[in-house]
Amino acid sequence: MDLTTAQLSSVRSRPHRTRLWLGVYQPQTIFSAQINQSGISKGAREITVTKLSGDSGGVVRGMTCYIGVTAGSREIGHIRIISATDTTIELAENSYSWTDGWFLTVVQYHEPWTPL
Repeated sequence: MDLTTAQLSSVRSRPHRTRLWLGVYQPQTIFSAQINQSGISKGAREITVTKLSGDSGGVVRGMTCYIGVTAGSREIGHIRIISATDTTIELAENSYSWTDGWFLTVVQYHEPWTPL
C-alpha cells in the first residue's frame, strides 16, 4: 500500500502526538480492624483484633490487607488475608514484627501473590 503525499507529510511532521489516559483503581474497603493483642510474636498468622468497620463475612481468601499506624493507611506494608471474623484475622505466612495498636484494612483487591 502506497501512502499519499498528505499522509507522508503527516507521518514526517514532528512532534508526533499521542493522547494518553490514566485510570487509578481505588479498591473498596471490606473490613477494618485494630490489633488488640499484647505480646504478639513476630510472624504471627492469627491475630486478635477489635473491629472498626465493615463486614468480616465479606472477606475472601486472597484479598489484600493493608497494615498501617492509622486507620486506612498502608505505610507498614500489605499481606494476603486467609480469613477473618469480628475478633480474629488469619493472615498468610509473614515476617512482620507485629505491634499492638496497628491497623489492618482489608480491601477488595486480589494482588498476584506468589503461591507457597
